[in-house]
Amino acid sequence: MERELIRREIRNALNVSDELSRHEHARHSGDISYVLSALRTMLQHLDRELGGEGASDIGITGLARVVRRLARDAAHVSDESRPRFHVLLATLDRIEHGLRFPAKPVPSKPLLGLFPLARAVPQDVHSVVDYAAAASALGGAVFANSPGALVASITLGSAIAASTALSDTHLSPTHVLPVEAHEALDYVIGAAFIAAPFALGYRKKSPITSALHIAAGAMLIATSLVTDYRAQRGLVAALRSRGGPVPTRRLLPKSTVDGVVPADTSAPIIAI
Repeated sequence: MERELIRREIRNALNVSDELSRHEHARHSGDISYVLSALRTMLQHLDRELGGEGASDIGITGLARVVRRLARDAAHVSDESRPRFHVLLATLDRIEHGLRFPAKPVPSKPLLGLFPLARAVPQDVHSVVDYAAAASALGGAVFANSPGALVASITLGSAIAASTALSDTHLSPTHVLPVEAHEALDYVIGAAFIAAPFALGYRKKSPITSALHIAAGAMLIATSLVTDYRAQRGLVAALRSRGGPVPTRRLLPKSTVDGVVPADTSAPIIAI
């Protein structure tokens, strides 16, 4: 993973950890807030090191220790913050992998925190499947007996071919599309392959084309669910802090005598 891309992920982790720290501080969760504060200090130190000669073994070991501590604390994070907490953990895992194995492809971050369901199919094998699906779809144009079948063949075949060729993977000629975006497109295009014969009305008019499209879509989705997606360079999307929780203030009742608030009056809390 390229050094500058690791530094981008460090900035992503800093943004998300700052956001989470605000939420946990508002919940008076001191332990997690303390660990997040220590994490930010460590990330800032690593960023400075990467701007010079490179990260030290001590810094990498320290980061791994903090990541393990945060993983143990995940169960104690609020339901509101838990999705972002898992985003932070995935980002930290990528940073640690990039620091330890800079020349190796980087595992993708979980898509929606769930996918892939397993990492059994190597990335290169998946890329070959993608190209085969593109060829199958484009080949369907030869057997198309309706305009819908012809348009679907060209459009969907070109889409999966372009997605694969542009992705940040080993068998791609260019590396401009993050591997997580490629994974999401695999599911979307796969579903489109299966739906197209029914939605565009060529299932009976062009049965061979329909069969090719449905098979390509099923193959794409099935393979994607168990692919060990890996980025060749480690392209990242920017993660911005969403800020802290909505602040609150206490509205005190108006005094009835000389500005003194009655002791037995409760003061409601409202968001501002």
